[in-house]
Amino acid sequence: MLIKKVLIIGVLLIILVLAPVTAQGKETLAVLDFTTEAVSEVEMSAIVEFLSAELFRTDKYVVIDVSQRETILQEMEFSMQGCTDDSCALEIGKMLSAEMIVTGNLSKVGSRYLMSVKMLETETSRTMGTANGKYRDLDELIDGLELIAYTLADMEHEVETVAEKPTPEAEPEPVVEPEVETAKKLPVDDRSPVEAAKESAAEKKAEEAASDSDFNFLSFGVSAAGSVAYTASGILRSVAFVNRLAAEEAYDNYMTTVDDPGYLFSGDGDGDYEHLFSNYEGALVGSYANSGAAALASGTSFFLGDSYMSFGGKLTYGLSALAFAAGNVLSTMSCNNAIDSLNSYNDYMSAGSSSAEELWNNYESYHNSYQILQYSSYGLWGAGGLMAIASWFIPGEKTEVTPGLLPKIIITVGQFFLAGGNFTGTMAVNSRFSAEDAFDEYMSAGETAAANLFDTYQNYQDTYELMTYMSYGLWGAGAAAILTAMLLPVDSGADVAADFNNFSIRPALTGFGVEVDIKVK
Repeated sequence: MLIKKVLIIGVLLIILVLAPVTAQGKETLAVLDFTTEAVSEVEMSAIVEFLSAELFRTDKYVVIDVSQRETILQEMEFSMQGCTDDSCALEIGKMLSAEMIVTGNLSKVGSRYLMSVKMLETETSRTMGTANGKYRDLDELIDGLELIAYTLADMEHEVETVAEKPTPEAEPEPVVEPEVETAKKLPVDDRSPVEAAKESAAEKKAEEAASDSDFNFLSFGVSAAGSVAYTASGILRSVAFVNRLAAEEAYDNYMTTVDDPGYLFSGDGDGDYEHLFSNYEGALVGSYANSGAAALASGTSFFLGDSYMSFGGKLTYGLSALAFAAGNVLSTMSCNNAIDSLNSYNDYMSAGSSSAEELWNNYESYHNSYQILQYSSYGLWGAGGLMAIASWFIPGEKTEVTPGLLPKIIITVGQFFLAGGNFTGTMAVNSRFSAEDAFDEYMSAGETAAANLFDTYQNYQDTYELMTYMSYGLWGAGAAAILTAMLLPVDSGADVAADFNNFSIRPALTGFGVEVDIKVK
């Protein structure tokens, strides 16, 4: 132990005593190991050694050799592993008796290397200089270390171009003064190396987004399939209730026909109650299946790699969600008008001549509204599907559609809200049908059963109203979520959730639900 202490004191005395003599007042500097992302330790160590050499060549600092640094730290039984913050780095600088230290981050995004370094004064923790760089490969990074060193040293970096010597056969040409190019200093800021590297990676993505090769065919194909499934879901839902309405009418005819009405209940044709109700169930199941598939496809499409759209494309995609939601609302309204028209027709058929004309006018009004709303919902569903597909091809400057994990999750939740609205909307209309049937039974029942039947009617009616409002809320929230996520600016801060280190979801510790953690900048 005594030998180690003597060796430490000896090395430090060499640095403290000999350095001022040989360096004539130059500051002592140590380059510490960089933090890395997707870069090997071997590459990082080589970069640190090269940068140390370049800083020494500026003739401004006494640079502590990397091997010398490691010897001192080993003798002090100190490990740099886990030392990733400035306070720890400054402590190492003090152990080395270095007046300045250089720390940094070296990361690799795709095939590019991103480096961000800064120089700190050991005694005051003050940032004396910073430099950032983006490089196509490792060779270009090594060539750029000279500029990094001069930038940290706050010195002009001169590159001399040597004039060509005249050939023996040619006459000597006038000597041209060599041109001196002054390298531009990189802007100095207070960003951490990790932040600078991530922002450089985001800039790289934005620069490359405009090329046609960045068109994500897989994401587009899945998204387009989801849009078609949404349109199909809405149409099948409408077809289902058209058949349910016809089935109700066939059942009423069956109950009021005296002479052999069996064919109206279960006949050989398509107009009997059983066939119509079976068609209703089949179309409804198809609507459910398409709605779920649409939410799954549209929600996950943006997880299948980076996708890019113009601002007009993002706006169009968001408005397509509004079109789908509006189509669903109009479809629900058309179903309600259809039920009202059927009730008005039944009232007209059983009314006296004095009120027949008024009841017929009511029937026509409900029936016309039903048809207008039904065709309008078809148009909105079709328009929504076309808008969602066309949004990928609208010209303009392309930017990333979902710059991070959080916008992707918002879009997915919005898609499932739209699908959930379809389920609750269907339940609402079914409850309306059940409420009408219960009311008819109540009107024709005796006093003993009347109270129970009215309670049944009231329960169905309350369920219908609750599910209707719930579906409207889900459709509105889903469309708003999708539109908001699509229009989030790339630099809004939503990209803090670009990876799972910055964004996490876990089951709630108490009650039901989940807990979301987001690290903000």
